[in-house]
Amino acid sequence: MKHTDNTPPRAPRKRAISRQSLPTPEQYLVQRRLLETTPRGAWASIRCPAHKGGEEQTPSLRVNLKDGHFRCMACGVKGGDIIALHRLLTGRSFLDTVRDLGGRFHV
Repeated sequence: MKHTDNTPPRAPRKRAISRQSLPTPEQYLVQRRLLETTPRGAWASIRCPAHKGGEEQTPSLRVNLKDGHFRCMACGVKGGDIIALHRLLTGRSFLDTVRDLGGRFHV
């Protein structure tokens, strides 16, 4: 789209996620019934959806309950937060994932 008047074009607005509007990793795992065992300390184990269709015998995906980063000890898939974990589990886009989790954006 071409700018035709004498006013300067507006820069696109950047949006940031309000991390406080997202569930904690523990809330996320409990709400979605992903915990099969009691978490040990700051870590919980769940079944990894990235291999064996999530039907592995022993949960191998370790999730940090403080900040949500995770890593599968079997296949090596990893991510940095609860948004990345939800995307791995659902296959949804970033914006759809944030909406699913009830996240809000700051403008």
